[in-house]
Amino acid sequence: MKTRIPNQKDKKIEISKFVKNFSPSFFLSYKDCPKAFYYKYIAKIQLPQKQIHLLFGEAFHIAVETLLKTENIVTAGERFFQKFEKIKLPSDEQENYQELADKAFGMINKFNELIPILDSKYGIKKGQSEQWIEAVLKDPFSDEVLPLVTKGRLDRKTSDNNIIEVKTSSGK
Repeated sequence: MKTRIPNQKDKKIEISKFVKNFSPSFFLSYKDCPKAFYYKYIAKIQLPQKQIHLLFGEAFHIAVETLLKTENIVTAGERFFQKFEKIKLPSDEQENYQELADKAFGMINKFNELIPILDSKYGIKKGQSEQWIEAVLKDPFSDEVLPLVTKGRLDRKTSDNNIIEVKTSSGK
């Protein structure tokens, strides 16, 4: 299958014709790889994703939220493994389960150790998780309000309006 990316030098594409909602991940995706961004958001070509990584990320977010609410690392671990269950994975991904399960303990412990630092610097404990926001974008040079409305879910928004995004990828 061939696809052609329009020549950006010849004309500008109004992205809002293709996509209605923009999120922090949307912009990071473009920054990381404009061609992959085009395939995913414009051409709507879905690349296969492993279920294990999505499930792990969801479970880790639950553990982080639990730590921030209860400050109980045992409960956070229990909540993580209620979500991250081997049985929920396709059989071809189950072989990697134990490796990620072992990493989870270290990641949860590390985040727990970092909470006092993150709280003193960003007020991470004072806020709400899984907040939906809608914002307009401004050109940083002209202050012109751009016609793109950003809608997305934040991992956490503090009472001081700091935005906290939790990532589990080793590349982040």
